[in-house]
Amino acid sequence: MRNFIFLLIVSFFMSCGTSTVMVNVQRPADISVPQTVQDVVIANRSIAGKGNKAGNILEGIFSGEGIGADKKGSEYCMLGLTNMLQNSERYNLKNAGDIVLNGTGTSTFPPLLSWSDVESVCSSYGADALIVLSTFDSDSRIFE
Repeated sequence: MRNFIFLLIVSFFMSCGTSTVMVNVQRPADISVPQTVQDVVIANRSIAGKGNKAGNILEGIFSGEGIGADKKGSEYCMLGLTNMLQNSERYNLKNAGDIVLNGTGTSTFPPLLSWSDVESVCSSYGADALIVLSTFDSDSRIFE
């Protein structure tokens, strides 16, 4: 009986341990990216240009956004993408997300960048591809 109780106590304490296993698994991209693309540059194009600032401020007032919420949100989005790419085994990030291109500052997409602009940015950083956050818009709504 003593041995049984001893084995029961030992097995109870042995079952209380936990272990952690970390596995890095790459999820397939939602778009096909050629294997030749290794070096990437990221740019934020969601911030309003000088001509769109007044309209963006009015849109922020009517939608209930906090002041600078879209800009801060897009910066956090870029920071998250920067961290993800820096920890990626497949891609080499050539910049820290510090490229800012003027956009609309709303949920409307700006006109496409010309290929010469894309090639200019990529060649200046020695990159194979350019990833652009083209739009970012937040709204505050109260649902009842």
